[in-house]
Amino acid sequence: MSEPKKPLLMRRDEFIHDLERVLNGHDLPAVVMQPIVADYLRSIEDAMKRQYAEDEQEYRKACEAAKAAEDVENAKANMDSAVSGEVADG
Repeated sequence: MSEPKKPLLMRRDEFIHDLERVLNGHDLPAVVMQPIVADYLRSIEDAMKRQYAEDEQEYRKACEAAKAAEDVENAKANMDSAVSGEVADG
């Protein structure tokens, strides 16, 4: 049996703890660590922006598909109503 995935906030707390342990667990001065961490931060921000753009595009496509499906259903319902009306009139 596989272990359930931990909730996001629990994983976030573990990440923060692990990151603090790594940053505090060596003898490099802050002047050396700062540019390294800043580069990682920029990479994370870029990845986050790309992910947001991908998620937004996926959401918009899903909305368009749902709208198209709704339009098809409405068109079918209108045709069925029209045909029923013609049969009743005939």
